[in-house]
Amino acid sequence: MTTNNFRLAERFCIEASDEGVPQTITDALFSRNYKIAIDEASAAINHLFEKQYLALLDKRSYAHAMQCNFKAAMKDAHEMIRHTPTHGRGYLRAAKLYAIQGKQLTAQRICQRGIQAVPKSDPFLQQLRDQKVLAEYHSNQKVDFIARLPLETAFSVFMLLDRGEKGEALIVSKTWQERLLMCGSAWQKLTSTGCTADTLIANTLDKIGPHVHTLLLACNTNSLRHNYLNHMKEGTFENLETLILTKYMTTVCYREQMAIALWQVRHTLTKLVVDFSGNQTTTTFSCVLFACPQLIDLSYTTSESLQLHIGDISSLKKIRPIKQLHIKSRHTRCEDVRTILQRCPELRYLALEGCAHASLQSVFELCPNLEVVGYHSGSSSNTPLSAEELTRPSTGLRILHISAAVDLYHIIPIIHKYGHALENLMLNLSRPAPGAAMINSEEQRPILNNLRHFACRFEPHTQSTVIDNIILVSPGIRTVSCQGIENISTMTDALYSLTRLEQMSLGGGHRGATDTLALRTFFKKHAMLGPHSPLRMIRFQGCDALRDEVFETILATQTLEVIRLDHCHKVTPEGLRLFVSMLDNLESLTLSEMECVNDFVVERIAPSLREVRLFRLANVTDKGIIKLLESSHALEKFCVVNCPLVTQRVTQYAHPKIKIGITS
Repeated sequence: MTTNNFRLAERFCIEASDEGVPQTITDALFSRNYKIAIDEASAAINHLFEKQYLALLDKRSYAHAMQCNFKAAMKDAHEMIRHTPTHGRGYLRAAKLYAIQGKQLTAQRICQRGIQAVPKSDPFLQQLRDQKVLAEYHSNQKVDFIARLPLETAFSVFMLLDRGEKGEALIVSKTWQERLLMCGSAWQKLTSTGCTADTLIANTLDKIGPHVHTLLLACNTNSLRHNYLNHMKEGTFENLETLILTKYMTTVCYREQMAIALWQVRHTLTKLVVDFSGNQTTTTFSCVLFACPQLIDLSYTTSESLQLHIGDISSLKKIRPIKQLHIKSRHTRCEDVRTILQRCPELRYLALEGCAHASLQSVFELCPNLEVVGYHSGSSSNTPLSAEELTRPSTGLRILHISAAVDLYHIIPIIHKYGHALENLMLNLSRPAPGAAMINSEEQRPILNNLRHFACRFEPHTQSTVIDNIILVSPGIRTVSCQGIENISTMTDALYSLTRLEQMSLGGGHRGATDTLALRTFFKKHAMLGPHSPLRMIRFQGCDALRDEVFETILATQTLEVIRLDHCHKVTPEGLRLFVSMLDNLESLTLSEMECVNDFVVERIAPSLREVRLFRLANVTDKGIIKLLESSHALEKFCVVNCPLVTQRVTQYAHPKIKIGITS
């Protein structure tokens, strides 16, 4: 091709694609200034993208606002401002959203910010100025409805405000502040963590202090800490009933200050939660008991040995009326536990963390009215007793949760002696010491008729003793959770004797075919019961005895509603795929941390299930989830947690009625 022909062809190509292209780019190409052409084209592309991007965000923000989803709408508006701070469209949308919500002052500020940021050639500049004038007009026309409302109605409004909103309301006007401070119900529960609102509220403690019944202090500044302590020492909180002092509050508090503050609220304070884990100079346990003689509920936490912080508790001559006690320390001696319990014989709830299990014997001897006991189980593992439960006579030990390893031959006699009313029992057993005293099998074992829920983590050589002394003497058990099972056969035989067993969770079983056969036999027996089987839920957690051949007998059990499979690595993908496809009568299925679960398994899950939960499955992708969602006709709840190959994209394939959650 000649040079002239090449240039003609080049010119034809350029002209053929000229539509919508800036002339500067075409001129640069004709003059062969390719660098200028590239720069101009890149600038044009960026401008085109920004124009479309802002327009789409603006439309979506408007749509969110029309659905009253102002949080999402405002997010889009601020994204417009962040992406292109010199364009007025984002400022205008944000100002309109604030105005719709009645925040005229904020609308004025965002308009002024936009007017200063955008160039004079911006097409939205005049609209920003008009919007600012409109916001100023509406701001001047506002009606102080709090001043006009009847006092009772204004109080009802104040009671709906959260802590931050109350802080803002205090500085709106003198009228608002006066009325808000008069509303005692709005200040019955007060929390302080150190935010701006807390500082505003702290300046009015002399007014609101008498109204406070529950006070939680997690102050992170010395000024707030001292402000609250000083008001406590001055008697401002004259009706305080519950006081919660977190480690952030007690970090730099001196024991003398704390003791005086507690003494000033001694007449009304009935519940105290204090955490000294961040402070070595604590107010001693004995000082707390002395300063607060009316306490009914006490939680005391220290990161050191309780021996260093118990104080001279022997100087307390009077019995304390404490009924709920939680003690957490790095180490607590048995003698310290006895000394404390001797002063609190009316206990109904006790949680101990950091003490030796030998102290459990003295616990029940010194406190015969105990109903709930937690040993290393944490303060949240057991629900404290309600005020109504504390007023009625004690029914005896109902709940015993032991999370730290204890000696089997030490705890069984305690259960037999004090567990006649036991309803909920959780044990974590230690390996029996060589030469440990055995339980006399010839002794008459008490029947635990009230036991309904039993959980146990076994160690070697403990299973048979637990079966004989707990499971077989508790005919009313309805929920069983056993981990570390050595012999599935003896366990399933014992569980089948429980005629009211509704929920069962098993983990362990390392004897291969023998344990697998035992599981098959167990479910065959329940299948023979037909609709009269009480079994409703089963969970296998790290159970090596669960294999493909067990699935057939599980499917034959007609009454099952919930199945959970966790860490069951002896199951094959083919067997599991066939199993989940035949769960037509099931309500809920959970699969967790199993390599055999892949897309082919998930997509075959029975479409009649109402709930499906998938946890930490590395081989499941969007493809399998989408097929499941498209095929399910009864699904109501669907949850995916920590499945790395599953994205939020799958949510668009779910029916609107399905409650779906995808968490990474």
